[in-house]
Amino acid sequence: MSVGARDTADRRSLTGRLVEGGGQMHIRLMGTFAVQADDGTTLDCGGAKQRAVLAQLALEAKTPVSVDRLAEGIWGEQVPEKYRQIIQVYVSNLRRTLDPERGSGSPSRILRRGGAYELEAGDDEVDVIGLNRAVAQAVAGLNLGRPHTVAAALAPSQEIWTSTPLADLTELPFVTDWTDSLDGLRLTATELLAQARLDLGEHQLVADELRGLVHRYPGRERLWEILALAQVRSGLQQEALDTVQQA
Repeated sequence: MSVGARDTADRRSLTGRLVEGGGQMHIRLMGTFAVQADDGTTLDCGGAKQRAVLAQLALEAKTPVSVDRLAEGIWGEQVPEKYRQIIQVYVSNLRRTLDPERGSGSPSRILRRGGAYELEAGDDEVDVIGLNRAVAQAVAGLNLGRPHTVAAALAPSQEIWTSTPLADLTELPFVTDWTDSLDGLRLTATELLAQARLDLGEHQLVADELRGLVHRYPGRERLWEILALAQVRSGLQQEALDTVQQA
């Protein structure tokens, strides 16, 4: 069997096993890194470096990530001599954690792709994938004048907006590469929901919530704009002028 055919067979086998037996997982990246089973149990994914392997694979789910990139994301320029063996041990441990019922010869969620590994995960199993989808739905909803649809799409994600992405792994090199994009995704979702809530008449609540946020992220022009508009609609004209001047 060719490598491509074997990969396809592994995917089908894994998909079939998950459909038949459930076994979904839920990976949280927009906050303290965590993996939960369907029953809400938090899975023990090991120490920081081992968790970092899974976090990197989850950030690029369904895409092969080379062992060299994984190593650089963990150790930076101080990659140990036997890094390949170390990462292989980490992956083996993670496979047992994520697939405790996997039988001999059955494919794991973490598939080997030559000199790389790839995480097989559904769109509902990684919070970043879900948030990207919700943002896309929100943009479409606002364009169609459907603020209720936007609020419904983004409201379940509100809890992540006050958290630091990968909060427990920030000292590892790979996090720096993702900080801007994850913060940008979170702030885009915040702006879209704030606009929808303005359209729904929640002017004062939006103004109250954005006052502190604009000072934490002073470069986000859209946040300043929404805050000023919320203040105007709340009858706070002088505050709105002050906001514009600060912006």
